[in-house]
Amino acid sequence: MAIGRRADEIYQRTIAQLYRKGHTPAVSDAYLDYRWGRSVVGTLLIARWVVSGIGADKDELEWITKSGGAAAREGVPLVETTRGHLHWRDILIDVAREEATKLGTPPQVAEEVFDAILANADASLVRIANAYDMQLREINAQLSRVSQFKSEFLAKMSHQLRTPLTAIIGFCEVLGQGIDGELSVDQAQDVGEIHKSGLVLLQLVNDILDLSKIESGMTELAIQEVDLRSVVDEVIGSTHLMAERKALTLTSDLSPEVRMVMGDPARVREVLTNLVSNAIKFTPTGSVAILGVARGANVEISVLDTGIGIELGAHVRIFEEFRQASDKITQTYGGTGLGLSIARKLVELQGGKMGMESEPAKGSRFWFTLPIYKPADALTEV
Repeated sequence: MAIGRRADEIYQRTIAQLYRKGHTPAVSDAYLDYRWGRSVVGTLLIARWVVSGIGADKDELEWITKSGGAAAREGVPLVETTRGHLHWRDILIDVAREEATKLGTPPQVAEEVFDAILANADASLVRIANAYDMQLREINAQLSRVSQFKSEFLAKMSHQLRTPLTAIIGFCEVLGQGIDGELSVDQAQDVGEIHKSGLVLLQLVNDILDLSKIESGMTELAIQEVDLRSVVDEVIGSTHLMAERKALTLTSDLSPEVRMVMGDPARVREVLTNLVSNAIKFTPTGSVAILGVARGANVEISVLDTGIGIELGAHVRIFEEFRQASDKITQTYGGTGLGLSIARKLVELQGGKMGMESEPAKGSRFWFTLPIYKPADALTEV
């Protein structure tokens, strides 16, 4: 059939159509060759089938199908692969119509040919889509394994780093206290800087260790009944000196119905401490408040501040790993950019959610939820 002789033309018309529509993602030369081959071979196979009734054999079908996997490996979206295939199919039918007109093919016969082309092309598209999906699953599985290995590696390395760091910090404290002899003013200042840097590095190591454990599924939680009021009191007790040094007011206000929640006591304390410490850190003047209210089956704990606030454009990335509101914030206030990411993941592991609202120069509200504790007998009654 004449459409076989026009296979390359059909491909060129398909590509031209894609360019006109703006659907031409950047791909390698190897993939371009594969795409050309798929179009030409597909056209020839359909032409052969129309003329002789000989369909594609197993190897030919497999070769066409593999184009789906090639597209997935290349990073070409499935929608683009599908769109290109449909353009090729429609142009193939247009060419078949042109040839049928030239040959004076009876309309009924021509329509049967067009239907056959459609059926074959659509069947190929299904196979290509399935191959794309299988390849994408394999790629995702590989990425998951790499991520798992990375998390396990970071967890092990962080653990190994923490031991000598703790020793360095401890010896700095011994030297600073003059236990091994009095230090000069300059020496004491140098030791103090080493101690300060050691604490910063230890916090980074601990954050990486926490994050890697969470990502690798190694985090163990002791979910139980937690007295939220006690946790709030403990957090205020451990952070009030930070607030006092900046002349900030640190308060709490929990609704009467807020008392017991379900969670890991240590992790709930860690999350709340992180939010309160951040609020104090980014609040030059004013106040920081911890609020708690019941919302349905959950308790919502909020930390409000009158600090510098966060630009709207940074709200999405504020919970991303190693990210802060801006580079300027990092340079001015320091920090690893891991605290909020870890806090959010810990809350989610305990069945809650975390979010925030903020406005520049007016302050921020960070909140998280935890399930309200219900005694076993109450659950049975329900």
